[in-house]
Amino acid sequence: MKGIDVNQNSFNYNINGNTSLDFSKKLKFQLDGNYVSKTVTAQGEDGELFLTNAGLRYLWSSKFTAGLALQNVFNSNHQTITNKGTDFYVNTNYIKYDRILQLSVSFRLKDSGKKGKAVKTEYGEKDF
Repeated sequence: MKGIDVNQNSFNYNINGNTSLDFSKKLKFQLDGNYVSKTVTAQGEDGELFLTNAGLRYLWSSKFTAGLALQNVFNSNHQTITNKGTDFYVNTNYIKYDRILQLSVSFRLKDSGKKGKAVKTEYGEKDF
């Protein structure tokens, strides 16, 4: 059987970051970013990818919270993937142009404010 020797080397890395800022006790902001470097594959390469998301949360009371999130902040969610060999060449562009804006509202119907206590057992007290 005829084979092809393939020796592809590359230095690949991912960088992920996340930060949270408390503007006040009620207003919080969060930003995250992800970067994937260009990667050599057995039949080509995957291009770099950069994606950033942001979120804002407001706590009206202990029962009512509102949030606003934006995905793909910089509209950079696209990646090029290339595959090639002696008989073929394929170049694919994955592009997601749309950003997603999400509004969420949370309301707790029952919130007594008391935390539950762990049940004490004879087994747990003697062995731990």
